[in-house]
Amino acid sequence: MDLSFQEFVSSISAKLSNPLPGEQSQLIMAPYNRSRKEEALAKDPSPRKSAVLVLFFHKWSEPHVLLMKRSSYNGTHSAQVSFPGGKVEKTDTDHFHTALREANEEVGVEHNSVEIIGELSELYIPPSRFLVNPVVGIYQNKPTWQLDPREVEEVIELPISLLLDDSCCKNGEVLASSINQKIKAPYFDVYGHRVWGATAMMLSELKYIINAY
Repeated sequence: MDLSFQEFVSSISAKLSNPLPGEQSQLIMAPYNRSRKEEALAKDPSPRKSAVLVLFFHKWSEPHVLLMKRSSYNGTHSAQVSFPGGKVEKTDTDHFHTALREANEEVGVEHNSVEIIGELSELYIPPSRFLVNPVVGIYQNKPTWQLDPREVEEVIELPISLLLDDSCCKNGEVLASSINQKIKAPYFDVYGHRVWGATAMMLSELKYIINAY
């Protein structure tokens, strides 16, 4: 990108203060036959609350966003690529606190080095019954990740130029851990990782916002 990191931060901050595109932009990368949020929440009016951190940082002369591949375990999101995050705990003051706490626990993000600049649209995840609040932040420090091996297999640093490259949007089979079957779904091809499902839907809205003006 031609913008400096600070120019990018100013631009994305301004765009996040406007009305968000919401579900229409998320559904671009939704798995096939996915229910709309309103319909899903009508069936599950008391979902579990969670938050993720959509974290921008500066590397190689352009903005990047932090993704991670979860470790393999007996659970819904085993071995999937996601943002740092997790369920809201009783000790969390709000979902911003949840996102920062989880990012610190999972990949070592320092709370005091993150500037929160906004949020993306909330998203319901049917298999895990989580209603996710994506919190958007800027990491001012040079990234030095400290992975929790119980939860994180590797960190994936996604350049914004790659996110905006339409050639990385593909369709194919992905493994749905919740049913232990492969399904057809759109995904972002990030260095060979198939980023699909809720994470792809959040990235889709983010891409839409960046491209909006």
